[in-house]
Amino acid sequence: MKTKIVVDSSSSLYALPGVDFACVPLKIVTDEQEYLDDGTLDAVGMARSLRTYKGKTSTSCPNVADWLAAYEGAEQIFVATITGTLSGSYNAALLAAEEYKETHPEARIFVLDSLSADERAIVEQLTDGPKHIDEIVDGCQLPAGRVLASMTLLEVKGFVKRLPARYYELAKK
Repeated sequence: MKTKIVVDSSSSLYALPGVDFACVPLKIVTDEQEYLDDGTLDAVGMARSLRTYKGKTSTSCPNVADWLAAYEGAEQIFVATITGTLSGSYNAALLAAEEYKETHPEARIFVLDSLSADERAIVEQLTDGPKHIDEIVDGCQLPAGRVLASMTLLEVKGFVKRLPARYYELAKK
């Protein structure tokens, strides 16, 4: 079974010698140019150009076709993306996985949604067992509103479970 690791460029890992590997680039787009974060990007030159650019700029995650091209030829694929709370990269990778399986029914694709820094801090607080929300806020040293917002996202993603009396624990998977 041919195994492949695929990441988006938020990983800052563009090659993995000795491993079937692909990096799908995130993009910065202007009316005049598209910058691909593909390991060859001149970041200093891009920053210099963008400082003086007066037009519209945006960012773009890899699209489904980009992910499909990266999956090609593999039967078992491990995918890691920037957190779905910051980018559509995760959702595009999932859609590509579904489409790839339609033409490659034997394929096994595992798409992993990475955590934001705030989410990671919360998960670290819960590794020793259930904690009250006040303990989590104190331990993370983040504003309570950010912790509560991140906690909600972690619940939706299935990472944490709410318990009675405002306690939380890591979800059992």
